[in-house]
Amino acid sequence: MTNALDDSKVMEFKMRPFISSWKRLSPELISTAKELLFLIREYGIDKVGEADALKDRVTFFSAVHEGWKLAQHKIAAEVITRLDDIASLKAQSKEFHKQKKSKEKMGVLNEVKIKEYEIKVLRRFIDSIVWVLFNNEHSSIRRLALPDGNDNLSKDNINDSMIAADHINKEPTSIAIISDLTTFVHAGDLVVLKMGKGVALTEVKTGDKNIEFSHAAQFSVESKCEHFDQQFTNGFNEKDIKHYNRTKKQWQRITDITGTINNGSGYDYYHKQQIKIEDENYIPKFYNKDIVDRWRDIKAGKNWSISVIDDCVYVGAYKTTEMGFIGFNSWMDGEGFKGRVFNISDSISQHFVQPLFNLNLPYELIEDIISGDVIIVLCLDCEKFMGLGNKKYPNLLHLAPLPKLFADPNDYFLIGKEAIFSYKNGNMSFIGTGLESRIIFDFQRPENIIDWIYKGSDLYTTSDQKKQLLDAEVIRRHTKRAKKIKNKNAKRSRRANRK
Repeated sequence: MTNALDDSKVMEFKMRPFISSWKRLSPELISTAKELLFLIREYGIDKVGEADALKDRVTFFSAVHEGWKLAQHKIAAEVITRLDDIASLKAQSKEFHKQKKSKEKMGVLNEVKIKEYEIKVLRRFIDSIVWVLFNNEHSSIRRLALPDGNDNLSKDNINDSMIAADHINKEPTSIAIISDLTTFVHAGDLVVLKMGKGVALTEVKTGDKNIEFSHAAQFSVESKCEHFDQQFTNGFNEKDIKHYNRTKKQWQRITDITGTINNGSGYDYYHKQQIKIEDENYIPKFYNKDIVDRWRDIKAGKNWSISVIDDCVYVGAYKTTEMGFIGFNSWMDGEGFKGRVFNISDSISQHFVQPLFNLNLPYELIEDIISGDVIIVLCLDCEKFMGLGNKKYPNLLHLAPLPKLFADPNDYFLIGKEAIFSYKNGNMSFIGTGLESRIIFDFQRPENIIDWIYKGSDLYTTSDQKKQLLDAEVIRRHTKRAKKIKNKNAKRSRRANRK
């Protein structure tokens, strides 16, 4: 019996990537998702027209922002409805628990899980807007979260922030997004973009005391005056001191995050350490055209379409779950290919990867994924990735046991029980699955990622130093030779003059 259960779990695990997560959602939410996709992706260009979008950027940006604002209101309303539903369902669950009706209780709790997943889907649409505001830069997005989640999603918070957002959004070229509606922005109440001024994280305060404390805290953080806090809080009771310190902490976090993003280095609240952003000059290359080609094969009538990217990423597109499960796994087994298989829609559950909705893919392709008309799966083979890296740059990548006793294996590129690393500043720098996310969910080419790893490694630094020394030696020799020739010419000139 136990073996049968184990086999069932293994089969369920292997089948999961080939089942469209959109099938779990109601037809009403699928319809809403398509409406949101249009508002976020197509509304601006549809309203202005492609030719006018190129001529008049202000009108085009205003139209795009209008679509985003409509989407935010739609998402807020849908999320609030589900939060109310969840509260009601949880109350029912408690009653069923008291009545010892376990079957009914489990049914209600399953409904809660579905509602929670629907909220996550809706929030990922908001995430897709924020990713665009930060130019799809992973390094910026990762600075905005806290490790404990700090999820303040509630009906009251949404309504309070919406008032402030609507005030800013009266300006056509500005856009204010409610932080609590995102899955990862844990600093500031609003993410605000004003044309010509860039992106800012903004606190929303109501009430005279809150506003006064916020202004004072902002001044304290920005001025760094050593005596201000003591003077301002002189005579405060303990409650007000805590209130002020909490407000200042919020402003300090916003200031630090903004500074880290703008300067490329600073304090990272997620990892709780000083960091230096290393992908400032990284120019990614993508294989999204290959994804589009696979989809076009399916649209043309094929039941399946497969391809290999840089010898280490397998991509498959299928019409049905059964075709995908059998075909992709048989292909992997036949080729000796190993790795975790992902559905393209798995980005919904992962907060630090680009949402499906703003990837560089045709609008119709994403619509087909939402409808469940095409299933796209991807898999990275870490061993083949390492082979690709060492073929291009010998001795770039190495293997070692996991670096920490309690390290999560899912955070590393593993071959067996060993993790892949490169040497950096004389230390082992392990490759994290953040790079796997870029390859799988951003469609960044593995070879391009390897180039990036190489340029940050000791192998590149040593090679670069040798090249600089060699160049310096060549210049020195050229200078010495030129000096000798100059001296010889001078001697000849003097002899000629004496004659």
